[in-house]
Amino acid sequence: MESSKENTLLLKPDELRVGMYVHIGLGWMQHSFALNKFRIASEQQLADVRSLQLKQIHVDPSKSDMGLFNAALLHTLRIDPSKRALNPEPVSSAVDNGLILALQRASLARCDKSFAEATVQWQRVMVDASSNPLEARTACNSMMKGFLKETSLEQDTHIRLLSESAGESLVLHALNVTVISILLGRSLDLTDSELEDVGMAALLHDIGKQKLPERVKLGINLSPAQETLARNHVNESLDMCRSMGFGAGVLNIVAQHHELADGSGYPSGLTFQQMTRGAQILSLVNVYDNLNNPNSSMLSLTPHEAMSMLFAQRKHQFGSETLQAFVKMMGVYPPGSVVQLSNDRFAMVVSANATRPLKPSVLVHDPAIPADQAIVVNLQEMPDLTIRRSLHARHLPPATLEYLSPRKRISYFFDRSISADHGFGASA
Repeated sequence: MESSKENTLLLKPDELRVGMYVHIGLGWMQHSFALNKFRIASEQQLADVRSLQLKQIHVDPSKSDMGLFNAALLHTLRIDPSKRALNPEPVSSAVDNGLILALQRASLARCDKSFAEATVQWQRVMVDASSNPLEARTACNSMMKGFLKETSLEQDTHIRLLSESAGESLVLHALNVTVISILLGRSLDLTDSELEDVGMAALLHDIGKQKLPERVKLGINLSPAQETLARNHVNESLDMCRSMGFGAGVLNIVAQHHELADGSGYPSGLTFQQMTRGAQILSLVNVYDNLNNPNSSMLSLTPHEAMSMLFAQRKHQFGSETLQAFVKMMGVYPPGSVVQLSNDRFAMVVSANATRPLKPSVLVHDPAIPADQAIVVNLQEMPDLTIRRSLHARHLPPATLEYLSPRKRISYFFDRSISADHGFGASA
């Protein structure tokens, strides 16, 4: 036996015993345990560990059964048996990593499918809004009913990063803003009626933009006259909402979705006290998505950069309660952020839990595992693994960039699957 860093030992497989806390230094698909670090609970688990044919395995005596080590060794390692945790970490059980991977793939496929169906529905609404407004209203009601059901309080709802999205930017923006606005409204305890108004206004807030010339829609290098025309989309959206028969709750939010708490917004220069609660939510979420997905990709920020800008440079433009709830819900590293973990591995945040946002779920770059077999890791399940920093995709090593494939466009949707809620350990 020989000592290693951090008071652990390196043991040969035949030196292992039941009750020892081990760390298996293998990739996910190379063993059948739910975690890479665990206490051996049975002779069968001991045999399974030995069958991995590793030359040496790290053992942490401080988390093992103390009777397995003599007092002199524990003293040398500066381990005090009397201070051992009363509730040792749970024992790992063997699982089918293939099943975990299949469940996570199915979860993402369901989200992608639901999002694709929503984009088709919304495209029809945009067509019908002018020619058949009542038909468009019926379609909006149907969509909102489904969205509110997805975010019911009966089960945790996650914000899931989708696969690379294709489609018209107006459609993708409307759905992104609607998803986040509804979840933020839930976190701020809006009533069902208020939540429905926020969701509907989020869907419809930019519908008037389809009447703008293509050059103005892009919003890049506009002349003063073109800028005025672009801002008029608020009135165009209001007119279309009125023709669909929406009431004051929705209309007021749509009218104010470009207003800012410090009075620097448009069209009326309202301040925080003059804005409706729903408009305060939509204004914030609208800015966030525009920072992530601007008309010019050269101007795009990562989700973490966008969140940092909102909180550090533009917080005076939003209500403090709304902004704090938003940061708490999305996390400091929102889905789509590329990060480096405390074990130096690179990862991409793929899911944030709207009710438990302390640690997101991430896809980790592990060279030992093919990209199509990578398993999502829930950092809430890994107390010793944290996010060290965020970085832009252009700063990733080429192999990591290809492996993680960061999204050029950030698209979110609801995810209520069990597999998204329960992550599994990653190799260290």
